[in-house]
Amino acid sequence: MKKALFLIVCLAVIASFMVLPSFAQMRYKEAPVLAEMMRAGKIPSLEKRLPEVPYVAETLEEIGQYGGVLRTVRPSPDRDADIALFNLQALLAPPEFGKGEIKGHVVQSVEVGRDSKVFTFQMRRGLKWSDGQPVTSEDVLFTYEDVLSNEKLTPVFPRNLMAGGKPMKLEVTGPYTFRVSFEAPYGGFLSILRHRLIGYDILLRPKHHLRRFHPRYTPMEELEAQISKAGLAKGEWWALFQSMSRFETIGLPTLSPWIVVSKQVGEVEYERNPYYWKVDAEGNQLPYIDRLKSTLVQNPETAVLKVVAGEVDFMREIANLDKIPIYRENEKKGRYRTEVYKKDVSTVLLLNLSHQDPVWRRVVRDVRFRRALNMAIDRKEIIDAIYLGLSDPSPEVPSAYDPERAGRLLDEMGLDKRDPDGWRLGPDGKPFIIHFDVAQLMGFEGPTAELIVQFWQKVGVKTTMRTVDFGLWATLGGSNEIKASMHWANQPSWRSNPVAFSEYLPDQYRSWGPAFRRWYDTGGKEGEEPPAEVKRIFQLRDIITQTVSEEERSKAIDEIYRLYYDNIFWMGLAWPNAPIIVNENIRNIPHGGDSYIPLMMAPQFSFKR
Repeated sequence: MKKALFLIVCLAVIASFMVLPSFAQMRYKEAPVLAEMMRAGKIPSLEKRLPEVPYVAETLEEIGQYGGVLRTVRPSPDRDADIALFNLQALLAPPEFGKGEIKGHVVQSVEVGRDSKVFTFQMRRGLKWSDGQPVTSEDVLFTYEDVLSNEKLTPVFPRNLMAGGKPMKLEVTGPYTFRVSFEAPYGGFLSILRHRLIGYDILLRPKHHLRRFHPRYTPMEELEAQISKAGLAKGEWWALFQSMSRFETIGLPTLSPWIVVSKQVGEVEYERNPYYWKVDAEGNQLPYIDRLKSTLVQNPETAVLKVVAGEVDFMREIANLDKIPIYRENEKKGRYRTEVYKKDVSTVLLLNLSHQDPVWRRVVRDVRFRRALNMAIDRKEIIDAIYLGLSDPSPEVPSAYDPERAGRLLDEMGLDKRDPDGWRLGPDGKPFIIHFDVAQLMGFEGPTAELIVQFWQKVGVKTTMRTVDFGLWATLGGSNEIKASMHWANQPSWRSNPVAFSEYLPDQYRSWGPAFRRWYDTGGKEGEEPPAEVKRIFQLRDIITQTVSEEERSKAIDEIYRLYYDNIFWMGLAWPNAPIIVNENIRNIPHGGDSYIPLMMAPQFSFKR
């Protein structure tokens, strides 16, 4: 198996170089707006802006036309997931690109050692940051030494960059080559680097820019002026560094197809990156679309109004499934089309097993309680009422609806006493209350939680809910203050990609045990030691991501699935379909698959004129 993996990767490396002769002689073409900038002396010629070997994107529907402004909407001032994911670029090509083989993307190629402990990367010569500065192994060294290895910036070394409990080691072997090594085999490392939700910044950041905010390179007296201007506390250089590293920070050099150029309260604007490193099959530099404009909406209903009015060219994350009839009825008026995909995530309920409340912990850690609540949920009603019947039940847990059996389980575990209003009493003699904190991200969370409240109250468990801002919700989850919540999980791809198992671990978003996750991430130094079955999940995650044996990985996958199914660490509700709103004149939108895939192809979106 090891030899086979080594041979496959080597063939992929050889193949990446075999395209060199044809594309080295290709005449590259650029957008008119960039050609004008070049003639005005504002940017170099295209040949000097592209790497020696650009990444060649596979044609979707057609070779696109340059120009246009893509209008999107954002659910909060600090968050536009659609555009953020447009701009997410993985080091290695995601499996959805081409035939799924391991091949270069931001980096040109990778060679894997026979024992899967050593990985040697060849960077793209001539690759440039969006400000025109070269991308070299110095940027990788800076990321490793000054970001990942700095306790202020990275208090906990990322698990994705560890194997055998030890962090990776880096060796720079040339201006465009570097080697990553681990003490133990790490069969899933390349899956990490090609995952569609993990960007190049896991190992690559612009040293020439970010060194200005790091005390190793800039004296603290100079940093203090910037810290004060940013409204941060004296000496908090790390907070300044992190704020200047965020995706939508104006002036941050990136490798994204578009870069942010203007930020106002209600609107953020982006322009094409003149140094973007991808071309189409005919040598046209991507992206095709010139600019992006993201407008703030107060709630999902406002977004629907803007769509119907023809003011949105692309909307994915906050396109509500229950609004499909409205979307379809108004397509001609708004000059858009409604594409329907399978959602890339499923909806799950979460009870925090690591919350500090002792009564809460005693109740929710009893698996009979979680099983009872799970079977008290009428998923058919949820799917019919919230998802218009366009969903499947989530397969992670039993989905049978049996409120009578749920009641018997609650009685059996000791919640058989009730107050005068009929609410079940906890071990402290008081009504046991489940309080949901729900972030309204896509519109369905609130209505779904309202149904859950009704289902659980029918079996005598007092349940309440409130909707909160996403930022507050994430902060509360990260600090272990949320008792019950709702989010999504990467269920559709968890069997096919080892990285998806990271989402099966508790964290600030999937907060069924954030203190357990802290324990895992810090090697037991912080957080709370979890029960044996949760420890086993962590062990299995390491096996799944690190083993080079497909047989061992398959067995671990089966075991982790069974642990979730038996222990109801979360309650899967629905795996729905998902609409995406697209301007009727946009081409190169992939059809079929899950709803994330169009985001990955955004540099090839093109307005047909």
